[in-house]
Amino acid sequence: MKTVFNFTLNLARTALRFVAVELIGRLLFYAGVLYLIGWLRQHIGRRRLIIPMYHRVRGGDEPAESRLLDVQRGVPVGLFEQHLRVFRRFGTLATLDEAFDRLQRGTGSSKSVIALTFDDGYRDNLTLAVPVLNRQGARATIFPVTRTAGGGRPLWWDELTGVLSRGSINGEGLTPYLAGLERCEPSPRDCASVGPTASRIAMAQFLCERLVELPGHQRERIIDELAARLDVAPQASMPGSLRAESAAELNAPSIYADWNELRAAADGGFEIGGHTLDHAVLPCEEPTTAYLQIAGSRTALQQQLGAAARSFAYPNGRHDAICRALVSRAGFRLAVATEHGVNYASTDPFQLRRMPIGCERPFHLALKLAFYGWAHRG
Repeated sequence: MKTVFNFTLNLARTALRFVAVELIGRLLFYAGVLYLIGWLRQHIGRRRLIIPMYHRVRGGDEPAESRLLDVQRGVPVGLFEQHLRVFRRFGTLATLDEAFDRLQRGTGSSKSVIALTFDDGYRDNLTLAVPVLNRQGARATIFPVTRTAGGGRPLWWDELTGVLSRGSINGEGLTPYLAGLERCEPSPRDCASVGPTASRIAMAQFLCERLVELPGHQRERIIDELAARLDVAPQASMPGSLRAESAAELNAPSIYADWNELRAAADGGFEIGGHTLDHAVLPCEEPTTAYLQIAGSRTALQQQLGAAARSFAYPNGRHDAICRALVSRAGFRLAVATEHGVNYASTDPFQLRRMPIGCERPFHLALKLAFYGWAHRG
């Protein structure tokens, strides 16, 4: 009984703290205090670089529930436009390469520079986000995976969720199809969360956590085997970037930006950076393979866009000392990870920190920006 009472008390305290922060945040936002802090931080203190990180943007009428993973759901385009207005109150917007130059040289009137980044090269970055950025006179940095830009095999988590969504599953659920599948069979401890009745969303999350640590060739082999078990047709390089089962789906536009679209964005002042050939998680690969992934993406970008890429984003943010050395050796001048934090002139250029952005409402984003440098100093 005492344990239940303590749990209830702690839960109530947590809820009260959340409500208090929410109310105070709203009050500070609507009273203009957060924007005043933003103005002060642009004129006082150390120069700093904030790098917000996006993946996908979605149309306002597209339900987020149609995608299994958080990373696939993206930010509604209308909310993204509101985000931009908030960012402008806290710093000067620039591409990552330009923002890094300002930080290193101490140039520019604002002491806070914000470089928006988009990972993975989804088409909605170009069709939805870029027009909004153009209307507001802002630019950003896009990190495409070169294989998908050329119409190759989809990104592995998109392919996996496509298999799970289309698979023919009997009344026993997904779990029996994982029996004996390398690294994917649930342990007795896992069965409580991914048992026979688990949703496809829960199963997708479980499998992603298992597969992300594997070398790319091994991960693709497992996805192919799971597709065969679920009776999903193996269309590994279809334009629609998910395994298709009809001519209409095969002719559907890809969910990834192609080279023509990326070239147009680059010509319009957007920076296109490296993100490997096929989203290899670099510390999980042999150093030779990792270097080919890094240098190969830079070569492809230069051949397709006519300019040498200067910025690199580690897939899944994963990196170590060897990876950082390989990125430098390949000719990139800086690299971003996914660790939270603010960057200063003294920050290692191959370990730049970022600010993950989801569907925060404007006052939540303003609250985060106002105090981000204190909570995540870097």
